[in-house]
Amino acid sequence: MEKRDYPIDPMNYFAIDPGKTHSGFVELSDRMEIVDKGKIENGELEEILFGFDKFDLGGKEKVRLAIEEVVSYGKVIGADVLSTVFWSGRFAAAWDSEHATGGKFVRRAQAKKFLGLQSNSTDADVRFAISKRFDASGMTSKGEPCPWGTKRRPGPLYGVRADAIAALAVGMAAAVLWETLNPLPSP
Repeated sequence: MEKRDYPIDPMNYFAIDPGKTHSGFVELSDRMEIVDKGKIENGELEEILFGFDKFDLGGKEKVRLAIEEVVSYGKVIGADVLSTVFWSGRFAAAWDSEHATGGKFVRRAQAKKFLGLQSNSTDADVRFAISKRFDASGMTSKGEPCPWGTKRRPGPLYGVRADAIAALAVGMAAAVLWETLNPLPSP
């Protein structure tokens, strides 16, 4: 069970941290439990989004999509960023299912602010802030409680790493900030 001191909507969330070739994703239940997570090839993730209604949604009727929004803040961007933007658009267009109920973009700064961090916080800061919001029901190899745990004694965050951590931050922020976020464009 996750420690929570903020309201959440009774809806599942599918959150994506897009990348140029692979993207991190997390599906969160309405109780902020991780249903699925990982990092997969973008084409495969697009197929999942196209056929999302074919998946078991844990009894939920609707799922919301949250995609981390790419923001340049006036800086020059390169081919990698443009590829990421391209895939963000493909994911938004693929989100069409009888179980889908809209999608929104979440800026990384919004997710960091939701976690109580400054916009210049590092990925390590995000990981630490997320760990404070979940129960320390797992165990480290030294026998100390932690939310990540090990394969033998997993915690609620076991297996969430790299881009899936960023997707988790996006999903957590989306669950609370949904009404204030930018909607995905209609295809």
